[in-house]
Amino acid sequence: MIPDVLRPLWYIFIFAAVSFITFLVLISTLIVVQGQRNEVRSAGAAVVVLPSHVPESSQEAIEVRLDHAVDLYRRGYVNRIIVAEREMQTKANVEEYLVERRLPPEALLFVQEGDRPIEQLRSVGEVMRLNGIESVLVSSERYEMLRILKMSRDVGMDAHGVPIRPAETSWFEDALQIVGEAWSYITYIFFG
Repeated sequence: MIPDVLRPLWYIFIFAAVSFITFLVLISTLIVVQGQRNEVRSAGAAVVVLPSHVPESSQEAIEVRLDHAVDLYRRGYVNRIIVAEREMQTKANVEEYLVERRLPPEALLFVQEGDRPIEQLRSVGEVMRLNGIESVLVSSERYEMLRILKMSRDVGMDAHGVPIRPAETSWFEDALQIVGEAWSYITYIFFG
């Protein structure tokens, strides 16, 4: 039994916990909804933000993102592909991979500034302005789409989401990814 002195604190704790869980469920729902929206349209470029926290087996994840952007280029939705890469990635490897897929080198633009997606997207915005690109299609994983679009719009980009078709995963893996991404979104909103 809770002493009468602590009862108001207990109610505050319960209210805070329920509010946080409700907020987390709301953000998770928005992540799922945005991840299912395909906003494909004509744009100046496709933006590919390469994964920043993936293991060595990540080459497949990188290739899926690049192939998705190449598909948008081939279907005539974009004229350029902007690759925002980590410093650990090499421009030559990504460029070689894209040229092997018969993408003309002049269609590629690279941004290698910053380790965090917001820093990379800020640099992408500068590259867009320098190259006269007014709008972009953001090619990313479906669960990242809400956060990446929020960041893109926060740095002044006219961005539209085109989620990558997901690999088959279990509902448990999906739930973990959604909750992890909800936490990343909340962290970005409150701490930048």
